[in-house]
Amino acid sequence: MPTQRMRQINSVLRDYFATALLRLVELPPGVVVSVTKVHTTADLHYCTVFLSIVPDDQAGSALELIRRRNPDIIADVVGHITFRGVPRFRYELDDIERQASKIERLLDSLPENQ
Repeated sequence: MPTQRMRQINSVLRDYFATALLRLVELPPGVVVSVTKVHTTADLHYCTVFLSIVPDDQAGSALELIRRRNPDIIADVVGHITFRGVPRFRYELDDIERQASKIERLLDSLPENQ
């Protein structure tokens, strides 16, 4: 269970990553990226940024574009937050929304019991 301090760090990092992505990454028209959560290890050596990318068929190319701009994004984020050392950042797709919509479609397809 994360401590209150780790929850605060993750929340602040999520906000800074969202802002940096918006300013530094030029996405193709119609592609929306949101930072859903950030998980930082207790020793602050590693940080995983979870992204939701819509539409799904553009997720791979958008993620690659973000990874190419990683040095600029990290410089921007770390410029606003003081760390003893810079954590290693990585990006992962957060597919919770996709799974939820799949479950909703399955539930909608079930026959109604009367």
